[in-house]
Amino acid sequence: MGNILSDDLEIKLLLEGNAVKEIPDKIREPKNEAKAMTEINITIDEIKRKTLHEDCDNLMRVFPLQDYEPIIGPTINSAYNRIFKALHKDTGFIIMVKALTKRYSRECKLNYPSDEVLILKKLDHEGILKCFEVIIMDEITYMITEIIPGMEFFEYLAQNDCFKEEQAKIYAKHIAKTIYYLHKLNICHRDIKLENFVLDKNGMPKLIDFGFACQFSEGKTLSKICGSVDYASPELWLHENYQGPEVDIWAFGVMLYIMITGFLPFNDTKSIVSIKYGYPPNIKISKEFKELLSCIFVPSWGRYNIERLMKDPWMNCEIPCILPKYKSEFSSKEEISKSIIEHHKN
Repeated sequence: MGNILSDDLEIKLLLEGNAVKEIPDKIREPKNEAKAMTEINITIDEIKRKTLHEDCDNLMRVFPLQDYEPIIGPTINSAYNRIFKALHKDTGFIIMVKALTKRYSRECKLNYPSDEVLILKKLDHEGILKCFEVIIMDEITYMITEIIPGMEFFEYLAQNDCFKEEQAKIYAKHIAKTIYYLHKLNICHRDIKLENFVLDKNGMPKLIDFGFACQFSEGKTLSKICGSVDYASPELWLHENYQGPEVDIWAFGVMLYIMITGFLPFNDTKSIVSIKYGYPPNIKISKEFKELLSCIFVPSWGRYNIERLMKDPWMNCEIPCILPKYKSEFSSKEEISKSIIEHHKN
């Protein structure tokens, strides 16, 4: 029953200073260990959700920018954070607000303010979510960003099953330029994946989530295991230290493979670690593309860096291609503002 005492302590610590004051009876008197452990886990989640929602409600109530007014409507909740829209009172322009609590940083043993805030604040690139302002308070940090009106890049790909190489190459060049920009600033993203790109009004992907991003420097290695399972490189699975950029390049290769085949390149962890992959027999794939991936899906010490990747023949072979016309959810800033203002009135 030692584990139960440990979890009971976790609950007490979690509740310290929070709105929920009592530990539920079902945790105090467990009927058996297996059932008790399940109930404890459920209760911890329930408590976290309850305190999270109370925290997040406060995030909107104490929103500090006098020129903006939070828009009552759907919000996105993630961990101890909330994302909501706000209306600029004078212009009718709308922005996105991401509110991050200090409690989340403390419990996850992260810096406060987070690296995401400090990094995104200084970035300015057409392929990256634009952060206009950061407000750092004692318990909450607010990130004021643009709203990207398009759909998730992954969703767009799913609608098409896969892209022809000519189309994929346009997206690949655009994304590679974004990664190049980051790496030149000694920033590695560490969560490059289709789901972290959203299409802008022109149908080009923008990188939006910097939750795992960090600074890297030559001669120093990183050890934190992060990112997404399907995009994780062998060195991450092997818990090896890494420089940083090489994990972004591997993930970019996974994105390329999915874009052109519609499938993941690796079936399981074993195939990732041993770097064993193939190609669907019913899809025509160029020799140049296969050669590119053969320089990405290799051990970290032999993997392309971003400069070599951008000089690769496949990346630089010009093939005429017109992207399918893409209509975003809103076609202009005026349309966005009008829609949000109407929503606000209602």
